[in-house]
Amino acid sequence: MSDVTIRKALYLATILENAEKHEEAIKYMEELAKSKKNDLNIEEINLLTITFNNHLTKKLNQIKILNKVITKDQTTNSKYLKIDINLRDIIIRDVNEICNKMINLCDNYLLNKSEKNETKVLYLKLKGEYYKHLSNILDNEQIKDVNKNAINCYNEAFELCDKLSVTNHIKLGFILKYAIFQYEFLNDIDTAIKIAKENFEIGINQLEKVNDNNEYKNASSILMLLKQNIDMWEKEKEKESKS
Repeated sequence: MSDVTIRKALYLATILENAEKHEEAIKYMEELAKSKKNDLNIEEINLLTITFNNHLTKKLNQIKILNKVITKDQTTNSKYLKIDINLRDIIIRDVNEICNKMINLCDNYLLNKSEKNETKVLYLKLKGEYYKHLSNILDNEQIKDVNKNAINCYNEAFELCDKLSVTNHIKLGFILKYAIFQYEFLNDIDTAIKIAKENFEIGINQLEKVNDNNEYKNASSILMLLKQNIDMWEKEKEKESKS
């Protein structure tokens, strides 16, 4: 893919995304991710993430709306119950397709071309997130494998974080996501607190050594979020111990 083609794909994807034409924007970002010889830059990764996330969020909201409609149909014996269930099934298939598309991009293109630990962490986080989304729409027989894949992605990214500086904002952003993953997805509040606390304390002690102003701002804002989650989880544990 030439530089001109890359710029054109980025421009069109941006315009389409701003116009909320998420599906069309994804086509250009998918083509770019597959065709570009080198790794994506941060701007391209962010746009890829935004287009997929916005399209997925739209579909997930549609499922929530239809779930409410279906519940109402069932209580009122509506003649439209089957129609509404079929509509929901169509959207669930769309979500399945979006998630697998992102997982395929990460597995077969992005991770293979990535030479930097920073981008590898971002791709593994993306892959894990989309496995997580899949687990919300699959039946019980499939959920176990999908959950296992999500856990493996997050754990691999966590191990790679050891190769990044303690104040690297990509590392800290992932640590925040990983701690929340432990709390929300694995229901492990102790591990969530441990991971968040260790990285907060190390990061805050080294923050003053960061010379780049932007890196300092990015790191300090994520450290603040880590501290907020630590405080929230510790209060929850304290409340539970008293009850």
